[in-house]
Amino acid sequence: MSSSISISRTKELWELIKAGATLDAQERIMELRQAMLDLQEENLALKEELREANQQLAVPALVIDRGVYWVQLEGDSRDGPFCPLCADGAGKRIRLREAGTFSTPHQWGCDMCSSLYPA
Repeated sequence: MSSSISISRTKELWELIKAGATLDAQERIMELRQAMLDLQEENLALKEELREANQQLAVPALVIDRGVYWVQLEGDSRDGPFCPLCADGAGKRIRLREAGTFSTPHQWGCDMCSSLYPA
């Protein structure tokens, strides 16, 4: 609801009260209260959407190297590796762990989706 709408409704409410139409005025007050609650709800949803968008902007982008994702830091350093299946599918950055065994010594594994990747 814009401020011009609320001002016109307030003037209408005042006229109803002056004319002694208290039942109509009470109905208008209830409408204004509901409109205010709707605006508060919309405002909270927009704030949450903005917070999520700002978080996404603050998170460094992933780069792929040898089939897994990394976060490129300053210079040649990087953070990771991260699971590409979880990143692409669920949008989550799940760090891979060393999962090598005697028969397959050089592997990374994801604890979330159980995928294995060559190290």
